[in-house]
Amino acid sequence: MKPLTLIALMALVMMIVLPVSSQTMSFIDVGFGEKQDVLVYANGTLLGQYNTSSPNIDVPAQDFQVLVQPSSTNVLEDPGTFLTSGFSFIETNVMVLIAISFILGVFARSAL
Repeated sequence: MKPLTLIALMALVMMIVLPVSSQTMSFIDVGFGEKQDVLVYANGTLLGQYNTSSPNIDVPAQDFQVLVQPSSTNVLEDPGTFLTSGFSFIETNVMVLIAISFILGVFARSAL
């Protein structure tokens, strides 16, 4: 085959085969507190209800809105969950908390 014919054939195949896109959305659960509900709406109708532990959320090809609805816990009813979540937050952000403490200490000392 001639190179020009091969290029024309490849261009024709590329025009016929349309790209297909799969739209998915992922959320990361940081592990602080309870799982959060994710509601997907399109044109005012509820398309699906997921939570942040879902690996993927299929989204429609049309315009849509995402509502993240946090769930709350009562510290007095379940202090164990609150403490576990608080300790995991401190463990994850220990370097930031140390840096903030250091900076506040420097400013406090310079104010004296």
